Amino acid sequence: MRELQTRIQPGERAEYLENLPTMSTYVPPAPFNPAEEKWGYYMSRFECFLMASDLQGLPDVRKKALFLSHCGPKVFDMAEALSEPNSVHTISWQTLQTLLKDHYAPMPSKYVQRFDFWQRLQHEGESISEYVAALRKAANQCEYRDHDEMLLEQLICGVRDIRLQRRLLTKTNLTLHIALDEARAHESSSKAAERLQGSAQSRTAQKSAPVHQETVGTGSKEELDEEICRTEQDQQDRRGHRDACASCGGSYPHQTCKFQDAICRQCKRKGHIARACRAKQNPQYKPQSNASQSETVQRTRTNPKGGYRKSAKSKDLEACIIRIGQTCTSPGEKTYTTVDIEGHECIMEIDTGSPITIMSWDKLKKAVPIIQRRQLRHQRLGLRDYQGNRIPMEGIGEFQVEYGEFREKLPLTVVSGKLPSLLGMDWFRALGMEFTGVRNV
Repeated sequence: MRELQTRIQPGERAEYLENLPTMSTYVPPAPFNPAEEKWGYYMSRFECFLMASDLQGLPDVRKKALFLSHCGPKVFDMAEALSEPNSVHTISWQTLQTLLKDHYAPMPSKYVQRFDFWQRLQHEGESISEYVAALRKAANQCEYRDHDEMLLEQLICGVRDIRLQRRLLTKTNLTLHIALDEARAHESSSKAAERLQGSAQSRTAQKSAPVHQETVGTGSKEELDEEICRTEQDQQDRRGHRDACASCGGSYPHQTCKFQDAICRQCKRKGHIARACRAKQNPQYKPQSNASQSETVQRTRTNPKGGYRKSAKSKDLEACIIRIGQTCTSPGEKTYTTVDIEGHECIMEIDTGSPITIMSWDKLKKAVPIIQRRQLRHQRLGLRDYQGNRIPMEGIGEFQVEYGEFREKLPLTVVSGKLPSLLGMDWFRALGMEFTGVRNV
């Protein structure tokens, strides 16, 4: 030390101290963990550490030594194995980086990456900015010649909002920058309109509420039918109709009753329900034994909150849509209304027996030609018609509905086949409808 001090002249001491190597105050990256981080991100963080510590000018030998000191024991062991038969200390820094990259981040097939890119659709609740950022990340390894053009195409095809999709398709000479401005403006205006409609809808909901919301949908399917029949009878009694039906006790002709083939829970006979059972009214009455006594009635339990039940063999829900497939005595008994769905007028049957609103795929395709099946979500609700037959479904989606002053998105279940379009109870409150009794909306 004394010899060193004698060599340094008094005027050179300050310059000597400035040139002394100093320890970095920045902490190196933590050891690499493949389960939490990609290899490319880890190497980028290591390069940032070198830049922040002003060490990017170090020789490659010292960079390699610094990396091996902080990469962790697992990466060090892998580096030793990959550098065989040479030693990790003898190979170059560039060779070490190449060996580790090929091991931890092998180059995937561009065709697989392109397939994943085209399958990337906008998720529910995902903003336009988040969706475009995810598309950019997915397109990094697709090796497209024109990234912006591919991003523009997938943005148009993958957005969830059908009205925005239609709006972008009408544009000519569209660029990615213009499409992003249009999409963000549409997203902002839609959210503002939803807030305004939500406040107006909450005020409307306080003024009107379904009368039979607490009673309809509780108990078994047979009890539900009896409750509807009892409601209808009470209303007709007030109007002065006193002709009792032998099948249900209602005040209308027996020929028009839907319980003519029902099986009584009281006497197990066919042709009436327990409400109109003579054995219940007369204890001395004993029905004759016949084949109908051995018949069993499958009772579908429903949830008091929505008219649904859970299947014993699956986790999906099931619901009984009363009016689907049910034969009406005259066309005048059905009630129709016109609802605007995604800018197209659709005639729908008002069905107080259906807890959800449904439409066939063929009719939806005519109303919204640009709709694709992949834009629908899986519907966990299973549907059965009045005869108990399962109804095949395509899925469920959110569609812009306009009815009077109402402007908002509502859920619509899409089914297969040629079934009628039913406006169910789930749309009643939103559209300002009120169910006050059978055939009275």
